[in-house]
Amino acid sequence: MEASTPARSVLMIIRRFPPMMSGKGYQMLTLSPALEARNVKVTVLTINPGAAPRKEHYPGADVVRVNANLNGSGQILFALWNLWHILSNRGKYDLVHLQSLSGLHVPFAVLAAKLTGLSAIGELSLLGSDDPLSLEKTQLGRLILRAVRQLNRIVYMSAPLKESCLRADFKPEKLAYVPNGVNLNNFHAPESSADKALLRRQLDLPPDVPVAVFVGTFFRRKGADILLDAWIEILKRHPQAILVCIGTPPQKSQPEPEVTEAWTRAEKAGALQNIRILGQRNDVNLFMRAADVLAFPSRAEGFGNVIIEAMATSLPCVIGPLDGISREIVGDDLYNQTVVDPLNTESFTERLIEHFNNAGKAKQLGQSLNERVRQKFEIGMIAIGR
Repeated sequence: MEASTPARSVLMIIRRFPPMMSGKGYQMLTLSPALEARNVKVTVLTINPGAAPRKEHYPGADVVRVNANLNGSGQILFALWNLWHILSNRGKYDLVHLQSLSGLHVPFAVLAAKLTGLSAIGELSLLGSDDPLSLEKTQLGRLILRAVRQLNRIVYMSAPLKESCLRADFKPEKLAYVPNGVNLNNFHAPESSADKALLRRQLDLPPDVPVAVFVGTFFRRKGADILLDAWIEILKRHPQAILVCIGTPPQKSQPEPEVTEAWTRAEKAGALQNIRILGQRNDVNLFMRAADVLAFPSRAEGFGNVIIEAMATSLPCVIGPLDGISREIVGDDLYNQTVVDPLNTESFTERLIEHFNNAGKAKQLGQSLNERVRQKFEIGMIAIGR
């Protein structure tokens, strides 16, 4: 009889974690059950700027929160909490995993790992934010970078992130490519047209009109200005079309001139009547299964979880040319059908209208994207490092 794999325990450290909007946080929720199935116990250490429970259990993960804000004194408190938690739980963990390498807590966590003899790995999250060349530009970044060089392994998700590491003189053998993954039990295609129609009734979506879905915070980085301007034009040709926006609405996000101005244009054009701002939801998968297309004109992403989740539901995608990410996700064969390159309002609008006007071709694209995600980004394969 084959011996079972010895249990291992991982401490994952992240500043933003649900219920806060966080792509990496939601990815951890996807990964943790897959790790648990492989005898890996996950503990999440995170910040609690609101009223979330200090301790909470999610499938595959125990969450410990420290009450602090995300900036200023909160960063100092979280950094000290990292140091204390790791030192006071000596022997509990086998590995420290830093999700993102920005923030004052990084050198404190790395120091604590060294003092307790733990291996530590760090995951780069966004080019221009926590990659080595970007960290070199600020005093705090240089402090963090010295700690990052002490990590046992650095995980990257795109070629530009890897290139930043190499240009900063990190050894190639210290780097590991690990993409994000998607749970195909949660994100899957509708079983039939009747299933899709039923979902629309349950979600209060009209049965016979074009429906696009956007998931993310209404930031310029996410392309919110392009999306709003595109929808104004789309309604001139498809006046009943509905845009479903899931995530932090513009009224609750940091105001940005481009997004504010685009919102005003959409309001004056009457387009907001056909835009449903739903805020954060736990049923994103259902809206993707009920929609006709993913509209995601993001200008920059760490990876793009939303894209692979949409692909898993066989939803055709219209996305921007994310540097080193879009092609990695959709592949060379589907790049031109999926990616608007260069990204601008006119081209993005026309691509969405193409999908609305040719449902058969859009369906074929969705099926091809589904095959791609099954081959490359199924969460079980990611958990075992395939």
